[in-house]
Amino acid sequence: MILPPKYDGTTSFETFLAQFINCSQYNAWDEGEQLAHLRGTLEKEAAQVLWDSSAKKVASVHKLIKTLQKRYEGVSQADKYRMEVKRRRRKAGEPL
Repeated sequence: MILPPKYDGTTSFETFLAQFINCSQYNAWDEGEQLAHLRGTLEKEAAQVLWDSSAKKVASVHKLIKTLQKRYEGVSQADKYRMEVKRRRRKAGEPL
């Protein structure tokens, strides 16, 4: 059995999803098992999707993946990092 890695929203979602799909296919998980394992891999900020989204948006593995993609894929991540850099302030004694 291959277990998928944990996902916290700070790394590439595309890479995580590819690894998750690989594990799912290797382990021959059905949709219910995929959903349970996907929910189990989410932690920290990424796990908030389970609470922030309506029950319909996280009720199936396909809907949960779409919700995660909207939040963590490409453009959304770029916006997130842009805002982090914009709000970033140099700490006392920190070199440029």
